[in-house]
Amino acid sequence: MKPRIEPIEWKKHYETGNHTVDGEHKKIFNMANKYIEDVNAGSGIVSSEKIIEAAHTYALEHFEREEELMASVNYSKMKLHKDCHTSFLLLLSKFKNQISRGEDVTYDVAYFLQTWLLTHVKEMDIEFESFFAKSK
Repeated sequence: MKPRIEPIEWKKHYETGNHTVDGEHKKIFNMANKYIEDVNAGSGIVSSEKIIEAAHTYALEHFEREEELMASVNYSKMKLHKDCHTSFLLLLSKFKNQISRGEDVTYDVAYFLQTWLLTHVKEMDIEFESFFAKSK
């Protein structure tokens, strides 16, 4: 039996100061938490493809908005940030391919969403939003 995966708790220190971006982050945290609940309940395999598709679609929109903001202020770390976004999307595609081959990657997907979101928001997005706020 695999260990329980803890849901992602939104904390004040994840806030970027940009209400739109924070709202989008909260939405994707909620999507990931719903999936984590499914995984912990043993029904993650059923919802794996659905969460990957939803996360991919939502991330594309969110990343586009974030990258437009970065370009608008000539953010010096934009390439690194975009590369991180691209890696996220590529890993989601990899998981989707594994599922289509019948592989059970439920825990991998849940753990990936949990760790990537926490790390990316806490480190990269907050750093960018700080730069953005100073550039105004």
